[in-house]
Amino acid sequence: MPRPQTGQEFASTGDGRDITRPWVGSLALADDSVLQNRGAPDLKIYREVLSDDEVKSAFTQRQDALISREIKVEAGGERPIDIEAADAMRQQIESLGFDRITRLMHYGVFYGYAVAELIYGVRDNLLWFDEVK
Repeated sequence: MPRPQTGQEFASTGDGRDITRPWVGSLALADDSVLQNRGAPDLKIYREVLSDDEVKSAFTQRQDALISREIKVEAGGERPIDIEAADAMRQQIESLGFDRITRLMHYGVFYGYAVAELIYGVRDNLLWFDEVK
Protein backbone atom coordinates (compact mmCIF):
# COMPACT_ATOMS: atom_id res chain seq x y z
CA MET A 1 0.00 0.00 0.00
CA PRO A 2 1.48 3.39 -0.96
CA ARG A 3 2.23 5.91 1.79
CA PRO A 4 -0.14 8.89 1.94
CA GLN A 5 1.20 12.18 0.67
CA THR A 6 1.90 14.60 3.49
CA GLY A 7 2.43 18.34 3.77
CA GLN A 8 0.06 19.41 1.03
CA GLU A 9 -3.52 20.51 0.49
CA PHE A 10 -5.90 17.95 -0.96
CA ALA A 11 -9.18 19.86 -1.18
CA SER A 12 -7.95 22.63 -3.45
CA THR A 13 -9.01 22.70 -7.08
CA GLY A 14 -6.06 24.94 -7.79
CA ASP A 15 -8.20 27.74 -9.21
CA GLY A 16 -10.10 28.70 -6.06
CA ARG A 17 -13.45 27.32 -7.19
CA ASP A 18 -15.62 25.13 -5.01
CA ILE A 19 -16.67 22.19 -7.17
CA THR A 20 -19.49 21.30 -4.78
CA ARG A 21 -21.53 24.47 -5.46
CA PRO A 22 -23.33 25.58 -8.60
CA TRP A 23 -21.97 28.54 -10.54
CA VAL A 24 -23.92 30.95 -12.69
CA GLY A 25 -21.68 33.45 -14.37
CA SER A 26 -18.46 34.42 -12.66
CA LEU A 27 -19.79 34.33 -9.05
CA ALA A 28 -21.13 31.47 -6.95
CA LEU A 29 -24.75 31.79 -5.86
CA ALA A 30 -25.19 32.75 -2.21
CA ASP A 31 -26.79 30.06 -0.04
CA ASP A 32 -27.55 32.57 2.71
CA SER A 33 -31.07 34.03 2.83
CA VAL A 34 -29.80 37.31 4.33
CA LEU A 35 -27.39 37.75 1.44
CA GLN A 36 -30.09 36.81 -1.08
CA ASN A 37 -32.72 39.17 0.40
CA ARG A 38 -30.39 42.11 1.04
CA GLY A 39 -28.82 41.85 -2.38
CA ALA A 40 -25.26 41.65 -1.11
CA PRO A 41 -22.95 39.64 -3.37
CA ASP A 42 -20.53 38.81 -0.59
CA LEU A 43 -20.16 38.72 3.20
CA LYS A 44 -19.67 42.48 3.51
CA ILE A 45 -22.99 42.91 5.34
CA TYR A 46 -21.80 40.50 8.05
CA ARG A 47 -18.46 42.30 8.38
CA GLU A 48 -20.36 45.55 8.86
CA VAL A 49 -22.50 44.01 11.61
CA LEU A 50 -19.41 42.55 13.29
CA SER A 51 -17.79 45.99 13.33
CA ASP A 52 -20.56 47.23 15.66
CA ASP A 53 -19.08 47.58 19.17
CA GLU A 54 -21.93 45.76 20.91
CA VAL A 55 -22.00 42.87 18.44
CA LYS A 56 -18.21 42.52 18.47
CA SER A 57 -18.16 42.57 22.26
CA ALA A 58 -20.85 39.88 22.54
CA PHE A 59 -19.18 37.72 19.90
CA THR A 60 -15.76 38.06 21.53
CA GLN A 61 -17.32 37.15 24.88
CA ARG A 62 -18.72 33.95 23.32
CA GLN A 63 -15.33 33.10 21.82
CA ASP A 64 -13.59 33.71 25.15
CA ALA A 65 -16.10 31.51 26.97
CA LEU A 66 -15.60 28.74 24.42
CA ILE A 67 -11.81 28.66 24.58
CA SER A 68 -11.75 29.02 28.36
CA ARG A 69 -13.09 25.48 28.64
CA GLU A 70 -10.57 22.81 29.53
CA ILE A 71 -9.75 20.31 26.81
CA LYS A 72 -9.59 16.84 28.28
CA VAL A 73 -8.34 13.82 26.34
CA GLU A 74 -8.86 10.47 28.00
CA ALA A 75 -7.55 7.12 26.89
CA GLY A 76 -10.18 4.83 25.40
CA GLY A 77 -8.94 1.91 27.47
CA GLU A 78 -6.25 0.75 29.87
CA ARG A 79 -3.92 -0.83 27.30
CA PRO A 80 -0.59 0.90 26.66
CA ILE A 81 -1.59 1.66 23.05
CA ASP A 82 -4.72 3.47 24.30
CA ILE A 83 -2.68 5.58 26.70
CA GLU A 84 -0.07 6.34 23.99
CA ALA A 85 -2.83 7.40 21.58
CA ALA A 86 -4.32 9.77 24.17
CA ASP A 87 -0.86 11.23 24.89
CA ALA A 88 -0.25 11.75 21.17
CA MET A 89 -3.60 13.51 20.77
CA ARG A 90 -2.80 15.81 23.71
CA GLN A 91 0.53 16.68 22.09
CA GLN A 92 -1.17 17.40 18.76
CA ILE A 93 -3.73 19.70 20.35
CA GLU A 94 -1.00 21.59 22.22
CA SER A 95 1.27 21.90 19.18
CA LEU A 96 -1.48 23.21 16.88
CA GLY A 97 -2.49 26.15 19.04
CA PHE A 98 -5.99 24.77 19.42
CA ASP A 99 -7.41 27.88 21.13
CA ARG A 100 -6.44 30.06 18.15
CA ILE A 101 -7.97 27.57 15.71
CA THR A 102 -11.14 27.31 17.80
CA ARG A 103 -11.46 31.09 17.95
CA LEU A 104 -11.09 31.38 14.17
CA MET A 105 -13.45 28.48 13.40
CA HIS A 106 -16.04 30.00 15.73
CA TYR A 107 -16.54 32.72 13.10
CA GLY A 108 -18.50 29.97 11.35
CA VAL A 109 -21.26 30.54 13.89
CA PHE A 110 -21.40 34.20 12.89
CA TYR A 111 -20.98 33.85 9.12
CA GLY A 112 -22.90 30.59 8.81
CA TYR A 113 -19.91 28.46 7.83
CA ALA A 114 -16.19 28.12 8.33
CA VAL A 115 -13.72 26.04 6.37
CA ALA A 116 -10.39 24.56 7.38
CA GLU A 117 -8.17 21.82 6.08
CA LEU A 118 -5.81 19.59 8.02
CA ILE A 119 -2.32 19.32 6.56
CA TYR A 120 -0.93 15.95 7.57
CA GLY A 121 2.66 15.01 8.26
CA VAL A 122 4.54 12.23 10.02
CA ARG A 123 6.15 12.74 13.40
CA ASP A 124 7.63 10.02 15.61
CA ASN A 125 6.26 7.44 13.17
CA LEU A 126 2.70 8.73 13.70
CA LEU A 127 0.38 10.46 11.26
CA TRP A 128 0.33 14.03 12.60
CA PHE A 129 -1.58 17.27 12.05
CA ASP A 130 1.17 19.62 10.87
CA GLU A 131 -1.06 22.58 10.24
CA VAL A 132 -4.66 23.73 10.01
CA LYS A 133 -5.27 26.05 7.07
